[in-house]
Amino acid sequence: MWEEKLFQDDTYALLLIETQDGERFCEPIAVGDGGIIEVVKRFSEKYPGCRARLFSRDHDRRYFGDYISPEKVF
Repeated sequence: MWEEKLFQDDTYALLLIETQDGERFCEPIAVGDGGIIEVVKRFSEKYPGCRARLFSRDHDRRYFGDYISPEKVF
């Protein structure tokens, strides 16, 4: 299931897709998936005219502050 892949250490991005028919789904992107560009290309070919939004793992420690310890942030 895609939710489990989100918590794996090698997952660094999440691509949200909305097809022209309105179907929506999430695709986690991990090391070994060919990179973000390759995944976007694959989905654009599979679902022509789709819309997409990308969330990447880039984060700043300040977002977690004193609430979540550094070793618990992945």
